[in-house]
Amino acid sequence: MAYPAEILTLLSGTWSLERSILSLDDDSEIGSAQGTVRVEGEGDHRSYFEEGQMALGGAAATDFSRCYTYQAEEDALTIWFADGPDTGALFVRLAFEDAGASAEAVHYCAPDTYEVAMTVLPGIVSTAVRVTGPEKRYRIETVLTR
Repeated sequence: MAYPAEILTLLSGTWSLERSILSLDDDSEIGSAQGTVRVEGEGDHRSYFEEGQMALGGAAATDFSRCYTYQAEEDALTIWFADGPDTGALFVRLAFEDAGASAEAVHYCAPDTYEVAMTVLPGIVSTAVRVTGPEKRYRIETVLTR
């Protein structure tokens, strides 16, 4: 049995965001970000907005933002791109086994692969995205806290 509606309820509200971007080759940090996340809406849809400051490769921090749409389906939580060139495209479909658990999915964006693992618990959400491709070899670790 899956619990996508319960996952949406746990996600709703305002969060603090901490993100590390790590090289898959030597686990060194190649970037970091801090900011806030708002998850808003009702019913089986939520809008996810993140914004903050990101620093990559030792450069000065710059502003960033990203939007997604989260949808509770019968047996999974789907995450859709809500800005940029991929607006409206499916990012991942996560089938949580129970409320407050973990789920994994893969997003293919030729020639790159994004392996996503998300854990949602009351007061904390962690997401790890392993990105591989001809020009990409890194892991993005994001932690949201209340």
